[in-house]
Amino acid sequence: AKRANFTVLRLRRDVLGRSNVGFIALNRDPGEESDYNRAFGADMNLSMLDAALNVSSFVARTFSPELNDEDMAGLLAVEYRAGDTETELSYLDVQENFDPEIGFVPRSDSRRMKSSFRYRPRPDIPWIRMFSMGPRMTYLLDQGGDLQTRDVEVSLFTNLEIGDWIGI
Repeated sequence: AKRANFTVLRLRRDVLGRSNVGFIALNRDPGEESDYNRAFGADMNLSMLDAALNVSSFVARTFSPELNDEDMAGLLAVEYRAGDTETELSYLDVQENFDPEIGFVPRSDSRRMKSSFRYRPRPDIPWIRMFSMGPRMTYLLDQGGDLQTRDVEVSLFTNLEIGDWIGI
């Protein structure tokens, strides 16, 4: 009888000072030819402009019997900090048959777009570390483009020097 095989391989290499690239391979083979699951992926995290600009991304694919297409996932996220402002944009695409059985996918068959903008001034008030205000939007669609969830939020926070925060 063929033995079960569960393998996880992760390689990561630091590049360009504060950045890295990586590769992952997952294998679940219970010993039956008709039942296996494999996943392969690559990721990259770039930190540039003295960490003011950060770009994160990954692409992955799974392989399972009877699931031969629509089996990929990918992410592109950009974060930029300049002075008192912080902007984040991201796009996550998880196709319907993407299924890493050794791992976790919160929602397949989805496309998620997120954006946020924060204005974070540091006032000249001894007990206040920073104010933080701005909008955040998340749109979640299925692969057909139908809206599943929309979340729009505007918030205002005050971070105190003692570590506490107050917000609405």
